[in-house]
Amino acid sequence: MAGRDGQPAEPGLFAGDGRASQEAVTAYARAAAWPQLLDHLDLVRRQWDLAIIANLRDGGVRPAGLMRMINAQSSRRRLTWKVLAERLHWLEDEGYVTRREIAGGETRYWLRPRACRMLAALDALAAWYDEHESRACGA
Repeated sequence: MAGRDGQPAEPGLFAGDGRASQEAVTAYARAAAWPQLLDHLDLVRRQWDLAIIANLRDGGVRPAGLMRMINAQSSRRRLTWKVLAERLHWLEDEGYVTRREIAGGETRYWLRPRACRMLAALDALAAWYDEHESRACGA
């Protein structure tokens, strides 16, 4: 079948009367939006950012405690003070965490709503993966 410009139509995009089927358009839009999705997942593309966010879930964590927790969980690499400081600064600038000085000059970090939403989405993704892992890609 030919599309509107005389070129062959993409399979499933146009119904017999030339109107796009809603399901095909929605699926195509999701597939075409992969760059946006990648931007949304920027936080999870860096190992230490996700480790920091996950360990701040309960909030009010000092940098030394954060480093101790992350390095205890990491089996391959070690988080250094320099990298921790860089990543916390980036996460703060991007609106994922907030830093507060509390009594005695102690610095503690908390998650901002943006990070909480990301963790909720990742929790849902992990649950979905666990439920569907055995059925994925013909496994």
